[in-house]
Amino acid sequence: MRTVVILIGLIAITGCVRDPIPVYPRTSVDESFAIINRRNAEIQTVQGQAEIVLTDAAGRSVRLDGAFVMRPPNEMRVRAWKLGQAVFDLTLNPDGVYQFVGRDEARQSMPATRKVLEHWMTMLFGDVGRAGSQIRDDPQHIRATTQLAGETQEVRTFDRPTLTQRSVDLMDATGKRRFLMEMDQYQVLGGNVWPMRVRAVSDDGLITIRFQSVDLNVPLAPNAFKPPSRAERVP
Repeated sequence: MRTVVILIGLIAITGCVRDPIPVYPRTSVDESFAIINRRNAEIQTVQGQAEIVLTDAAGRSVRLDGAFVMRPPNEMRVRAWKLGQAVFDLTLNPDGVYQFVGRDEARQSMPATRKVLEHWMTMLFGDVGRAGSQIRDDPQHIRATTQLAGETQEVRTFDRPTLTQRSVDLMDATGKRRFLMEMDQYQVLGGNVWPMRVRAVSDDGLITIRFQSVDLNVPLAPNAFKPPSRAERVP
């Protein structure tokens, strides 16, 4: 009997083991960025369920259930609800950005939520290694600093061994951080890697996304990125 119990325990433990994140031999920065870009390009669609926590500048938080669909480079839809009631529905597609807000308490956080999702699409699927970026390379990290339009500076940090993106900083001309996005808890999914937790901090507050399930490169519904009839287009 004891042997059976031990075997069952071993099977349960084995079933929980995840594939390790690939570790790459050290190569040049250009070759490393080429690996990241190739891996990003392999993701054609994303579908997932997540917990979304919105925290405003005063520290008040609301915890929501969320559903995501994405199709790079510019299509995303996020639906969120609480206790079965729709809280918001946000759609990004080539025609623009559309939102439906079902609860007034979510309306104040929508500008920050839109900003996070738009940045996230760019960070996840946009090419890395822009011309003119200043590169700092050490055994643990690659940091690429790029001057954007105006006086905004972008700093991207990648984990050197796994070539996974870890953070994006947007700094103003005085060096003050205006926006920070962090990605961690990466898992191997369908031969690729995906961050199961995303955190974004700005003057408007904090947004945390914890994915519970993610499917990569699966067929999506034909109307996956069609906003609901009650949605309004955001300028």
